[in-house]
Amino acid sequence: MEESVSPSVIYYRCLFISIVYGLLFGTVVSDLASDRAALETFRSAVGSASLDWNINESACTWRGVACSGNRVTELRLPGKSLVGQIPDGVFSNLTLLRKISLRFNALSGSLPSDIGSLVELRSLHLQNNQFTGELPVGISQMVNLARLVLSDNGFEGEIPVGIGNLTRLNTLYLENNRFSGEIPDVDLSLVVRFNVSFNTNLTGSVPPWLQTQPPDAFLGTSLCGGTLEPCVVPPSPVPPPPTSSSNLSTGAIVGIVLGCVFGTLILLALIFYLCCRNRPSETAATGRQSNAPPVVKPSPSAAPQLASTVTVTSSSSGGVFNNAKKKLIFFRESANGRVFDLEDLLRASAEVLGKGTLGTTYKAILESGTIVAVKRLKDTDIEDEKLFREKILLIGAMDHQCLLPILAYYYSKDEKLVVRDFQAAGNLSDALYSGVYLNWESRCKMAKSVAKGLKYIHSTHPSASHGNVKASNVLISDSNEAFLSEYGLNTLGLNTNPGRLPGYQAPEVVDTRKVSQKSDVYSFGVLLMELVCGKMPTQALANDEDLPRWVQSVPKEQLSTDALDLELCQNDYNYKSEMLDMLNLAIECTSPHSESRPTMLQVVERFPDDQSRD
Repeated sequence: MEESVSPSVIYYRCLFISIVYGLLFGTVVSDLASDRAALETFRSAVGSASLDWNINESACTWRGVACSGNRVTELRLPGKSLVGQIPDGVFSNLTLLRKISLRFNALSGSLPSDIGSLVELRSLHLQNNQFTGELPVGISQMVNLARLVLSDNGFEGEIPVGIGNLTRLNTLYLENNRFSGEIPDVDLSLVVRFNVSFNTNLTGSVPPWLQTQPPDAFLGTSLCGGTLEPCVVPPSPVPPPPTSSSNLSTGAIVGIVLGCVFGTLILLALIFYLCCRNRPSETAATGRQSNAPPVVKPSPSAAPQLASTVTVTSSSSGGVFNNAKKKLIFFRESANGRVFDLEDLLRASAEVLGKGTLGTTYKAILESGTIVAVKRLKDTDIEDEKLFREKILLIGAMDHQCLLPILAYYYSKDEKLVVRDFQAAGNLSDALYSGVYLNWESRCKMAKSVAKGLKYIHSTHPSASHGNVKASNVLISDSNEAFLSEYGLNTLGLNTNPGRLPGYQAPEVVDTRKVSQKSDVYSFGVLLMELVCGKMPTQALANDEDLPRWVQSVPKEQLSTDALDLELCQNDYNYKSEMLDMLNLAIECTSPHSESRPTMLQVVERFPDDQSRD
């Protein structure tokens, strides 16, 4: 016989179940509502015009938002035209976020003080924004952080010692900011990817946890030690000479002092007389006026007179770069910091590196050991030196980590020279076809550098373009970094025919002889196809079919078997899906209709994230 249960027992059981249900599920509803409210605050502050979130749908369905367990865990909004300052209180209500990517926007102001609430965060990507101010101390509380990328902003102040608490950190990119002081001596032994380049006020020695980082992780800083130049140890103070047991008399001391004074006066008078007698008139003065030209870093709007000019009268004859009237105008120092003038260049041994549509490039080895690349430009339509200077100053002012900058230039009626740092590893075309295998990660990284360089050039002015994008104009450093070269030279009025450049030129350039940002996108698309397919653009021309048309003729379902570089498929099979994504991007870039091509900003956003390859 079943035992009956009294109504009071049933009541208390129901009450207990209700309480447990409320504890288990009521909190989740409340937290998800809190996440949604925080995201709406975020959108109102920085993305009301660019984020098309439907408020009638769950926050977990919004573009760029990902959830897990009914909580917001990811916020990915790269390149979404977000503008303004992130308000306080947003991050403190999104406490289960694990990934944040807000790169390539226009976010500004200081980082919110409550960012330390994100204790579950694994990766934070805020590069290429306009953030300013010091890093908040709360960053030290984000103990699960593995990737911190803050490059290309305006952060300032010292790098906080609290980063030492981020013991899981493996990636730390802080380049192109305004950090100052010394890098903290902490224990972050897991960090393998690191860069603080172009924080010009960073000083002191490289701490032990960064001793093995390559020199290009510290470019444009005043750091020393590690793989950089050794730190200079201040000399020990010289001990005072031992005192003599015999003391001079007062009269002897007075005599010595008076003798020194009179002797000094006589010597000064003699020097003054000799200088006045031998001083030549200014009009008769000859010879070199300076051993080392000053360096001027112009801004895009700088007037020509800001550049440093050195006039050299040389008795040297012959040589590759010989001219009667010699002026050398510098924009910046060479990579090794050594300065030189045109007379040094005249005495340099030179060998031809290559001849192109814009001129001939030489490798010049100076007597000091400095090696530079010198391009002798072909004839230009610009006869006015002032106009030529105005145009090349704009080119020289371009400053980006993915561009190979101009060091100096020379102008005369008969000869124009452009000087750059020499890259011993050669160019991308050589690397692709030298017979040495270039893996997919390297190819993708180099292509992304070229894309970022083009994106920067296009951002300087609506009509700014490279005009000559091709594999041989992508130079490679000893550390396997790619730099885009030869940019902007098309604006100097060089007498070249763009239509004669095989393979890379957009259809409209062949017809109009005018380059544009859209034709740069086309040329980049051809370069990207070259990297993915392992085929020279000129190889397809033998059959009267350029590389883009050949790729587009391959059925979509056969791209992975017929179009991809066979070596890549054999050695980097795991990246096959990524290769196909890049090939489809290249097809979009090489659309025959220029208005259908993406912008370089959109192209950069399509590349895989460097820091996601773990």
